[in-house]
Amino acid sequence: MDRILAWIIGGFFGFLLIFCAILGSSFEESEGNGYYYGTKEWMWPVPECRTISSYFGKRNSPTAGASTDHRGIDIACQEGTDVVASKGGTVTVAEASASEGNWIAIKHDEHFVSYYMHNSTLLVSAGDTVSRGQVIALSGNTGISSGPHSHFSILKDGKYVDPLKYVDPKEEIIYSTTATTGIRKEMVAYAKQFIGNKYVYGGTSLTNGADCSGFTMRVYEHFDIKIPRTAAEQYHASEKIEKKDLLPGDLLFYTDSSGQISHVTMYIGNSQVIHASNSKPYPEGGIKISDIGYRKPCGYGRYIKAAYSEQDLKYMAACIAAESLSTSKEGQHAVGYVVMNRVNAKGFGSTVKEVVTAKGQFNSPWNKYLNKAPDWALKSARAVLEGTAANPIGNRCYFISAAYAKQLGIEKNGINVGDNVFYEKCEW
Repeated sequence: MDRILAWIIGGFFGFLLIFCAILGSSFEESEGNGYYYGTKEWMWPVPECRTISSYFGKRNSPTAGASTDHRGIDIACQEGTDVVASKGGTVTVAEASASEGNWIAIKHDEHFVSYYMHNSTLLVSAGDTVSRGQVIALSGNTGISSGPHSHFSILKDGKYVDPLKYVDPKEEIIYSTTATTGIRKEMVAYAKQFIGNKYVYGGTSLTNGADCSGFTMRVYEHFDIKIPRTAAEQYHASEKIEKKDLLPGDLLFYTDSSGQISHVTMYIGNSQVIHASNSKPYPEGGIKISDIGYRKPCGYGRYIKAAYSEQDLKYMAACIAAESLSTSKEGQHAVGYVVMNRVNAKGFGSTVKEVVTAKGQFNSPWNKYLNKAPDWALKSARAVLEGTAANPIGNRCYFISAAYAKQLGIEKNGINVGDNVFYEKCEW
């Protein structure tokens, strides 16, 4: 009987471990794609905008054809602003309507459905499963609308309810920037090569022995980032961040019994750190991985300064995936540098997102790649954003396909890279 009970208990904990591993993997993947994270059960649907221009209930019609019995709230925002799923669920509608404009419906469970209307661009399709905080559309002014805004409604058991009973415009929301640069993942992979090597007080050798700060100093040095020698010096020289903002490659610091900073570890994601722990033989000591809560940190520091956000990466990769006409990396980079040239020029937009979403500029269906860009497009986007890819087009801001350029008789007026021809000015 005791043996059967032991099997049952063991089976339960085995299932629990597998479930947690799957859950952790799912979260890490969503972070890598770039998501908004809020503090409420129902997330505010337009994280970048909090002004309500029209409330739920009776109102004067703002424009011809608009309802006087307002079944949701209107959130004032510029066209192209991110609209996110307020709660996870399944997309049941993603289509255009004469009245609602480009709109989306998400079924959350047997009781709740939410609606998002008047969008300029839809980024999901009917049947898609979405997570809370996932960008599902870009706001707009489509359908019966008096100006750019996002209409948000909640249906409970078949009846419209005031969304403000569920969402809070003052909610704290952050945008995940996990994997803002490839260097973070590379740094983690590099550090893991030395797991099992010994701890040596005062040592700085990754192979023959290092102490905690010698280990972090040498790992950073491999990526041409100079940091001070001791844990205390590394703490004081770093940019101070909070635990919720930790990214792989960031540092965690700890004090001794006297309150002095005496230890440092490096965050590697998935709630784990890597460090040169103590002089005991591995796995009790040496260079090893520990759970983030194995000790209580006194602070968190950052040395890796990303020049772009995960949002920049997403929109750049989507544009490259849609506009690149060949498998040529040079051609992919050329499309990316058109985006960057426009960011640095006047009149196109000051961010990658503004440039890519500008009306009439990139006509290929980039939006379908926004949340699922192919790996090759992500790699090319990172190379352009990090400046590691050669720029084959100079400061040119315009391009068309080589076939269309030939049809117009202007193929020789520009540079052909990857079956697109790039121009200094628009010639068509």
